[in-house]
Amino acid sequence: MVCGLFLTSAACGDAAVSNTSAKADPDASSHVEVFVPSDGITLTQNTPTNKWGGFASAITDSLVEKGYSKDSITVVTNGSLKDQARAMADYVEDETEDEASSGKETTRDIVILAPALTLDPAAKQFGDLLGDGTKDLSSSSDISAVLNEDEAEEQTEAEKSIAASAKTLRSRGTAFILVARNLEDVTADMFVKTSNAYQIGQLQANELSVKLEIAEATTSNPRRIEIVIPEESNETISSDFFAGVWSVLGPYFKKGTVVSASGLLDSSSTKDSWRSVVVAASSADEVKQGFSSLLTKAAANQGATDDEDEGDSDTAVRLSGVIASNDFIATQVTEVLTQKGYTGSAADINPEITLGGIVGNMTGNADLSRKKVPNPAKDEDASSSQEEDGTGSGQSATKDADATRWPIVTGYGSYVNNVQLVVSGKQWLTGLENRNGLASDIASACVRYAQGKKLADPQNKQTVTLNGKKVPLITRNLVGVVSGNLKRSLIDTGYISAANAGL
Repeated sequence: MVCGLFLTSAACGDAAVSNTSAKADPDASSHVEVFVPSDGITLTQNTPTNKWGGFASAITDSLVEKGYSKDSITVVTNGSLKDQARAMADYVEDETEDEASSGKETTRDIVILAPALTLDPAAKQFGDLLGDGTKDLSSSSDISAVLNEDEAEEQTEAEKSIAASAKTLRSRGTAFILVARNLEDVTADMFVKTSNAYQIGQLQANELSVKLEIAEATTSNPRRIEIVIPEESNETISSDFFAGVWSVLGPYFKKGTVVSASGLLDSSSTKDSWRSVVVAASSADEVKQGFSSLLTKAAANQGATDDEDEGDSDTAVRLSGVIASNDFIATQVTEVLTQKGYTGSAADINPEITLGGIVGNMTGNADLSRKKVPNPAKDEDASSSQEEDGTGSGQSATKDADATRWPIVTGYGSYVNNVQLVVSGKQWLTGLENRNGLASDIASACVRYAQGKKLADPQNKQTVTLNGKKVPLITRNLVGVVSGNLKRSLIDTGYISAANAGL
C-alpha cells in the first residue's frame, strides 16, 4: 500500500498540514480512490463551471491540504457506468493481490464514486454535479436519460457489478462514499448530496421574488414573469425544476399578483403545468425559436385584450422577469430580448452598480451594495373593472418606453460566458454547486476515517436513507451569484478568473 495520510512528519514527501488534533495511526495509512465521470471535450466557454474534473481536483487539493500525500490519491475518469464498473472491478482485483502479498486483511482506505450515468444534453446544461430528484433514494438514480432496452440492460448490469465491488471493499474495511446519484443495491457508508433541479428552481424563484418584491404586487400591478425550461427525455429535470419554481411563485399566480403575458400559465395552473413552458433545447436556435414563440403569444394576447384583430408579433411585451432555468437558456433569452428591442439592464434598477464599480471592488473585500428595487410601473391604461377582478392583469397594451425595459433574467451554471452577462447586467442571477465546500467536507471525512474514527462529523447529525439504510449525509447550499457578490462567490473562490469575467 502506498504511503497515505500523515499528520506529524514529511516522511512521505509532502509537508504535513495538520488541522486535526488527533495523530494518525501509522497502521491506518489511507489511500483515496476517486471515480468520477469524464468531462468530455469542451470546445467553448459555453459550459457550466462545475465539471467533474474540477470537482475531483477540489477533492484532491482538500485532501493534500488536510495531510494526505499526493501519491496516496488516485482519480479515475470513465465515460460510462459500464466502464466505471469495470474500473472498479479492476481496482478490487488489484487490492486483493496487494493484500494477499502483504498479509494485510483490512484497510482504512476510502473509495469515492460519482456514478457516470447517461444524461440528456438538456440535463448537462445544469452542470455535471446535478443530483437526484425529489424522489426517495431507494432505487436507481432518477435523472438518467431514457435508455433503449440494450442500454438499460447494460446500465443494470453495471450497477450490479458496482454493488458487488462496493460490498467486497467494505468487507475489507474500505469506506465507500457515493456522490450525487444513487445506484440500486449499492450499500454506501456516506452520501454526498448535490442539488437537484427542484432546488435550482427554488433558488431562482426565491431570488427573483425578492428582487421584484413580488409579495407587494397586486392584481392591478402584477409582476409579469415567464418561465423557460429545456425539454429532456425522461422529464424528471423539467418537472422537478418547475415544481421548485412553483413552490415559490404558485401562490402568487393563483392570486393573480403574478401573471404570464404569454398565457401559458394562469391562476388555474399547478406544479403539473410544466409542459406548458418547455422548449426544445438541443441547439441555441431551438431555444431562441421557443422563446420568440412565447413572446409572439404574449403579443397576440395583448392585441386581443386591446380589441385588435390580432397581436403584432413585434409588439413590445412588458416583462418583469424571465426564469431561464440554466445559463444556456439564459444566453438565448438575452439575445432574443436584444433582437426584440428591449434595452437597459438589471443595473438600471440599481444605478450605482456599474462595470466601473464592480472593477473597483476587484481589489477589495467589500461586496457591492444596491438600493431597494422599484416596483414595475402600474398599467395606466387598464380599465377599473380589470383592476378590480384581475382579468386584465398582464394583458393591457404597453406602448410606452417602459414596455421594452430589460427584465430580470435568471439562470444557473455560472458559465464563463454568462458571468460576463451578469457583469453587464443582462442576466441578473446565475448559480452553482458549492463544490469547494463539498470537497472540503469529503476530505475531512477521509481524515477522520484514516484516524480510525467514523466518517461522519460528530457535529453533523444529517442523514439520508439510502436503499433502506440510514447513512451520514454531506450537503451544502447552492451558491447564488449576482453582480454584487460575484467577486466573493466566483473569483475569490478560484472557480473563475477575473479575466473570465471580462474584468
